[in-house]
Amino acid sequence: AAIFTKKENNLFMIFGLFNREKVFVDNRPEAYPVSFFQNEYIPMQNDETAWNKKLAKWNFNTIYFYRNDITPWAQQFLITRITDPSWAPVFVDDYTIIFLRRNDKNTAIIKKYELPKNMFSIK
Repeated sequence: AAIFTKKENNLFMIFGLFNREKVFVDNRPEAYPVSFFQNEYIPMQNDETAWNKKLAKWNFNTIYFYRNDITPWAQQFLITRITDPSWAPVFVDDYTIIFLRRNDKNTAIIKKYELPKNMFSIK
């Protein structure tokens, strides 16, 4: 399962990866009930216990995230994932950051593309 929030990639993620990867959430608020954001999405970004419960339930493998999301919960989530040894940042540009979960499936990609943690800072 992937988490992501960049609107331009919704169609690719949803339809291009259909039957290979499931999308947990994207940046179409109209496609999700308000309760989903309030009771699931925001808490799992803000609270590690909530994150770990969702991680266990959904077995996320990839996090594709709009890194300019300035909500307090998104910023907390990004800071925590950067410092989380279970996740490797493998791509970043002006808009997006992609993390892969450290597992056998991702070992070769992480070895080739992992970004050094010291390239990230908190402002």
